[in-house]
Amino acid sequence: MLMVEATGCAPGAGPSPSHGSWKLSGRGGVIVNSLSRFQGTIYAATNQGIYKTTIGDQHWNAAGLRQDTIRKVVFLPGNKLLAAIRISDCCGGIPSLFLSTNEGKSWQPYMNDFGGPAGKYTWVQSMTEISRPSDTLYIQASGGVISRSIDGGKHWEIVHGAWNNWGGFGMCIVIDQYSNGTIWAGGSDIFLQTSLIKSSDYGGTWKDKSKGIGGEVEDVILNPHHSNHVLAGLLGGVAKSTNGGNSWQFTSANFSAYCFTYSARNPNVIYASGKNTDGTLFFAASRDFGDTWQSITMPDSPTGIQVNDMVSVMQSGHEVLYFGTNQGVYSYRFGE
Repeated sequence: MLMVEATGCAPGAGPSPSHGSWKLSGRGGVIVNSLSRFQGTIYAATNQGIYKTTIGDQHWNAAGLRQDTIRKVVFLPGNKLLAAIRISDCCGGIPSLFLSTNEGKSWQPYMNDFGGPAGKYTWVQSMTEISRPSDTLYIQASGGVISRSIDGGKHWEIVHGAWNNWGGFGMCIVIDQYSNGTIWAGGSDIFLQTSLIKSSDYGGTWKDKSKGIGGEVEDVILNPHHSNHVLAGLLGGVAKSTNGGNSWQFTSANFSAYCFTYSARNPNVIYASGKNTDGTLFFAASRDFGDTWQSITMPDSPTGIQVNDMVSVMQSGHEVLYFGTNQGVYSYRFGE
């Protein structure tokens, strides 16, 4: 297990991450692919449909599509939800996008022209919205293709690649909330080599930022104070760039970083999680944007566990981290 001394606490940084408590929050044994938070509700995209909970509640309620493996839920204006489903065939025209207009009580296929003129290439690898809620959506499709909709999924246009691309994996698409127009998309290419591209004009043009990273890119997080400072989560570590991705160096992390998030209490603190060498539930906190990490592991953790996604929320005056894992949803409540 990694244990690195954290830097000194910044004013207002909140409690030390080493003082807190773990628990199984819900859906034990279910694979959770992603977590999405909007206002006071967290949605879990699982291999048994969608579940949701009100922040502070102890119960996760079914929110539809129970027979499907869900990749992601995003939020559209008018209290609408769009869900992406993992399908078995990238080129079979199988519906992969579903819309709910009643908070998950019912869903209907919502493909429109996604997948090309013939609606053939409907595999979704990752999906995000430009804000929450928003009609502007980005999807990585089969072969790392990136498609954009500016009307809530009624119409789609290719902004990178082509619908008939194949091979490679698009693991993340991240919109920089601190720099207008900047989007990062990462994963691996057809030869399983690193793929990381960046757009500074909402997807109009793209530049390759893969050189020097090494490894499949699982997630990306941006420094809220320095738009050129970027961390890339990798299989086996974390890479950092201070020049917008033109060059990279590895930080002192010896875990696979599948996901990042900002602290809800202080965005200057970031968290990483994924899978460590022990296969135990953990997260790592950094107060210096990835230069050093402090790793916190769950005592008596389940074995063979990995974190696919996480969110940070404020709950009754305490910061709480929720972890979507391959064995359900866990939480960590920070002490004072």
